[in-house]
Amino acid sequence: MSDLAQKWNPLEDGPMEEIVPSHWIGSHAGKRLADAYRTLAIVPMKSIGAGSSFWPDYARDEMPKLEDGEQPRKVQRATPAEISRMEEAIGWAARYLRDDADDAPRRIVQIVAIATAFGRDLDQVCKRRRWYMPTVLRKNRRGLQLIAEGLNRDGVVPW
Repeated sequence: MSDLAQKWNPLEDGPMEEIVPSHWIGSHAGKRLADAYRTLAIVPMKSIGAGSSFWPDYARDEMPKLEDGEQPRKVQRATPAEISRMEEAIGWAARYLRDDADDAPRRIVQIVAIATAFGRDLDQVCKRRRWYMPTVLRKNRRGLQLIAEGLNRDGVVPW
């Protein structure tokens, strides 16, 4: 028997390559929206006011002094392409769900994407907001489908 035939778990060699669909579908739009919020979380933000500094980023980002045996913490940086995609994706709910009289799908799509991006328990998010989980899932699915339809209509190539 070959090694391939003996394998029962296709992920045992590591994560599988992501398959990008030929056109936008709701679930893929949701994945990209969650990716956008993950990227937003690692983009350095400048603030004005207390605690801010006029020193350039490179002066403030200098590695702190390490104790003996301590490993430096790796700083995750977003690439320019990731930042461009993030900026585009974060605007999808406002652009493609603006004609909906109900504001809930816009908020739900974004809240579900944020919860997904950071591994939060959606059931707990719904309980805290006193939302009914099946309704949230239905409105999220519908909102993502409308976003996907809008992206396809506008000729946006899936990434």
